[in-house]
Amino acid sequence: MYRIMCSILVPANIRRLKMTCRGLFLVHAAPAIMLAQDITGTTVLSLTEGVMAPATAKQSASLSVGIRPAPYGFVDLSKASITASIPPVQMLAHVSGLSGGGWIDLQGSVARVWLITPSFTAASQLVGTWQGAVGFPARTSLAMNIHTIMALNPTWLVGCGVDGLLQLHSDSQPPTRTLRLGVGWQGAAAAELAIAPGQYTSLMLSALYHPSTTTTLRGRCSTWPITLSVGARLLLEDLPDIVAEVSWVERLGYRAALSLDVRFDG
Repeated sequence: MYRIMCSILVPANIRRLKMTCRGLFLVHAAPAIMLAQDITGTTVLSLTEGVMAPATAKQSASLSVGIRPAPYGFVDLSKASITASIPPVQMLAHVSGLSGGGWIDLQGSVARVWLITPSFTAASQLVGTWQGAVGFPARTSLAMNIHTIMALNPTWLVGCGVDGLLQLHSDSQPPTRTLRLGVGWQGAAAAELAIAPGQYTSLMLSALYHPSTTTTLRGRCSTWPITLSVGARLLLEDLPDIVAEVSWVERLGYRAALSLDVRFDG
């Protein structure tokens, strides 16, 4: 249920022992990252975020490069990612990773989207991770997620999915399966309920505001852990779109994310 990360750096002269460890560090970090998403995709600002909503149909080829610099003040946890959508085969591919303080964390995923009917979309997503620390055995895992989205009308969407439906782990860690139920109001707002039986239940609410045709603002909150965030997307002609977000997470503090999205509409 809880995830703790420590990195111990001992300089050659042993003049200082640096321990990057905060109480129950990352106790809530993984759920905060996962649950601060929208399964219907109606309030997703970037393709990088869309990895958590794979059933969202991609109408054009696009590429997103993202970075999460020094989350919660820990430089060693800075993370970079690259995401690509491939409309001819309705696929979404994603690779991300971090390395610092003797710790390496790599993740990759590929999702296949099926347009069952004009109003019903389904997706299967395979997610693999590799984690290693100096002096410790590496840990690997493989999981399959299943998502569906249905358009009730041109305005309202509903989504349902299970993250971690099937799982394989290189160690004895118990599997975590999360049921996600969401509703979205196109171009305006979304809500999602995430339930991991015996572990946590979280409600996410998000809303969009469009001050101009090129700018979209978003406010979002989650209940477990308590997370508040504000984000913005700026559409630039003949340049990559810029997406930025700043979040405050209970017990951990602040984190920021930045991504550049390139659309190949041709």
